[in-house]
Amino acid sequence: MAWLALWPFLAWAQASTQAPVPASRPSPSKIEVPSRAQPAEASHAKATSNITEQPRAPSSQPPHAPSRARSSSSIEAQPRAQPLALEPARAQSHVKAPTKIETQPNAQPSSRLDARPDAKTPATIEAQHRAHPRGLSHAKPYATTPAKIVGTVWQPDQEHTRPVGNWQKLGARSLLVQWSRAGDVAFIAGCGGQPAAVPPDWKRIASEPWAKEVIMGLAGDYSETTTRQLLPELIQRSRCLAQLNWPIHINAWYFPAEIDPTWKQAAQLRSLLTQLPRPLWVSAYDSVNLGPSGLCSVLKDSLPDDVGIFFQDGVGVHARTAGVSHDYLQGLRKCLGPHHKVRLIAEVMRPLPEGGFRAVTTQEMRAQLAMYPGEKVWLFEGPHYLNADLVDAIASELQKK
Repeated sequence: MAWLALWPFLAWAQASTQAPVPASRPSPSKIEVPSRAQPAEASHAKATSNITEQPRAPSSQPPHAPSRARSSSSIEAQPRAQPLALEPARAQSHVKAPTKIETQPNAQPSSRLDARPDAKTPATIEAQHRAHPRGLSHAKPYATTPAKIVGTVWQPDQEHTRPVGNWQKLGARSLLVQWSRAGDVAFIAGCGGQPAAVPPDWKRIASEPWAKEVIMGLAGDYSETTTRQLLPELIQRSRCLAQLNWPIHINAWYFPAEIDPTWKQAAQLRSLLTQLPRPLWVSAYDSVNLGPSGLCSVLKDSLPDDVGIFFQDGVGVHARTAGVSHDYLQGLRKCLGPHHKVRLIAEVMRPLPEGGFRAVTTQEMRAQLAMYPGEKVWLFEGPHYLNADLVDAIASELQKK
């Protein structure tokens, strides 16, 4: 499940009421995942091959947690924002609050799996293109093989514990769960915390065609800042969760602490993560556009060699274009080498002028994926942004020659 940073979306989504969805913020779900919106850092403005996406300019308000998209007959459905308690500017995590989640001031989509603090305007994005000359040059749509959607991200919160969707129609068979405990809310019994009002039916979820592979999130917090402050405690909770007798088969684990260049103490993760089981993944985004080499240095200092990385493209929060995000992906792989596997989370929401997020449109989704030729992609975030009608519309659009 930036997901891959995913927090701010949750805060906003839980704080607001549901808005119509179809076309925007596919889920944000991982992978169209919520308002983590496309993480500012990991988010990248969309680029198109022949199709020029016109991103919506972000509102003056900071991005919030993913808004929940409601299914509708219209393809361009507007999701209803769900209160996702996220928090301050991109320390923004995609966390939701217990029963009543209080929106954090500058919450960002947690997929960052969330939305980044200062989403860019079209003019800013163009400036970034000039700053990254290779941004749109080498990533030619379908230059080799088209991007392949292989999974979605899901950020559980009190209002989203029973995910239902048809994401397999897009090719998704892997489910990245943001966390199994967020703050004091426990989505599985056995390691403390207050049980979710409606516990997830894990057996049913694992039987879905879009969850043939489950990457289970461990212990985090709806607030990204809190997560970063309580790392030792969250690691201990995570060890407990990983040792439970889960009712489903878990293919890998995900620790929901999103890394970006502004986190000055990220290096403490290096020793702490050695206490968690493998395979293990984290997510990363770049909220300050440091560039692939700069982000790579931060990741090398923060992670053991065997920890995989979900890179959040940042397109959902207008942090950069999909073409520039593709440059990041290639640059990270080259810099990190074969030890660290790097996967891509495509944000499937877009910021609204008045604040919050909507689901992507079918054309926006096609244009975004066109810039990731040959890549395997997780969508952030399914349950919030990719309702059944929108999935059908996107599947139909992607089948066009």
